[in-house]
Amino acid sequence: MKAVSYTFVLTAIFGFWSVPVPGEMKIHPLSDKPLVMARPHPALIGIEELRAVLLRSGADPVIDGLHWTQLKADVIDELNQSQIKLIAGPVDRIVDAPELRVYVNLLRLANSQYVFRIQTSVARSVCLKEQDHPIFKADLWTLNPVFETVSADEMPARITEVVLGQIKAFVRAYRTANPQSQSLADHKANETNTNETETDRPQTTMHGYIASNSSDIFHKPDCRWAKNISPENLVTYTNREQAIKDGKRPCKWCKP
Repeated sequence: MKAVSYTFVLTAIFGFWSVPVPGEMKIHPLSDKPLVMARPHPALIGIEELRAVLLRSGADPVIDGLHWTQLKADVIDELNQSQIKLIAGPVDRIVDAPELRVYVNLLRLANSQYVFRIQTSVARSVCLKEQDHPIFKADLWTLNPVFETVSADEMPARITEVVLGQIKAFVRAYRTANPQSQSLADHKANETNTNETETDRPQTTMHGYIASNSSDIFHKPDCRWAKNISPENLVTYTNREQAIKDGKRPCKWCKP
């Protein structure tokens, strides 16, 4: 009965995203020619920098433990590690810049479960006719959306996994369309590995609890969210009471 209910909800809420187009299905015969893999997508070619945004609609996942600010930081970190140049600043003031958009649509069910839809796209400026300035931005490159029903307990980890998985898929497509970016990324990675020493890395395991200056949440040193704290923002505590007195609250993921 529950499966039927979930199917009905998914159909009612998200059905308009997949409206079938009338027509006759064509089945193409198999060919002896080899398949062409990893073909560059024209919408990604020539992108030198972009703006990354997470667009959420529907229920608030923060209530059940998803750290939205941390998720955005993870997306930025994934792109930075890939040596993709990002643009900072308000989105509405960047007319011509391409945008990497992560759409997160959420519906909270009455039985402590979530239905979510996640889709990543790249939007670029589109000109109408021969006009000099772009009129609007359109999603010219998109990944297939992911629809799932999960419990409230599983929701934070699953949404994080799907979002970061789609960011990795974008990075692969971007590098296929811009092969010179891969060479630059490899060069910078080798340079970083050569110059970095153990003393340069934040030593978090010697402290009881850690947090970031820019966040009101504290973690265990081995928490997945704690690993993203930059050295310049790192704050350490010897016990929970010290962190709470400093205005921090415990992470719902690692439960310090």
